[in-house]
Amino acid sequence: MYWGDEAPPTFHEVARRDVNTGISLSGKVFSRGTQEHCIAAFENALASMVRDARAAGYDAVIDIRVGQGRTPATESTGFHCTPGYRTTDVRLWSTFAMTAAAAQRHAEAARLGATLPPREPAAGAIFLPIDTVLASPELKKIMGRHVRAYWGLDAPAYDERTHSPDDHSGYAELGTLSPQEACRQATLKTLEAMVKEARIQDFDSIIRIRSAHNDQYAPVATDIECELSKKWAGVTLRAYMANRK
Repeated sequence: MYWGDEAPPTFHEVARRDVNTGISLSGKVFSRGTQEHCIAAFENALASMVRDARAAGYDAVIDIRVGQGRTPATESTGFHCTPGYRTTDVRLWSTFAMTAAAAQRHAEAARLGATLPPREPAAGAIFLPIDTVLASPELKKIMGRHVRAYWGLDAPAYDERTHSPDDHSGYAELGTLSPQEACRQATLKTLEAMVKEARIQDFDSIIRIRSAHNDQYAPVATDIECELSKKWAGVTLRAYMANRK
């Protein structure tokens, strides 16, 4: 861990800055906390930060700054803590980073996850090849000029990405549509929601997009597993957001 202005080494990958919050309760509704509650809240925020870094495969945390409220402290080290009534909170702003060794482990885990044994679709679901979606005339309009989508294990060289992948879901009404067409439309609606989120967060790429039906990847990394009911087709896609170099 590298605190404040402490100069870190060069890392293979650096994530976007994020914040972890720790809370300590004083136990009484109208009782202001003490210095001990500030320390406990700090320790809880630190533990949360370390858990998040480990869960996402990062092995370093840099530019760690402590504070309360919406902005980190300006001091490089140390912070001022005002205990609250009943609840005291402390926040840690930080940036997760990966050494080359951690990046290699992360890539190897992704490769292993891509070589899943063949299986049938889940009950009530079908597999849809990604080529059906990529050939869609609506796709260019959905993506726009600045955001790009990378499917399966594909990803460009990037400066930063989200700590962990997020799930997005979309649905299309079956009506008179074939199951394949309804699934195609559901996939496009899901992708449209992902593009909007990427723009809001100022990312220009959606990378390593995979189908994650019932929290399970499709055995072929670029296939879409689409759930079908009597009226609806539903798709869940899991991906990282990133900024290209």
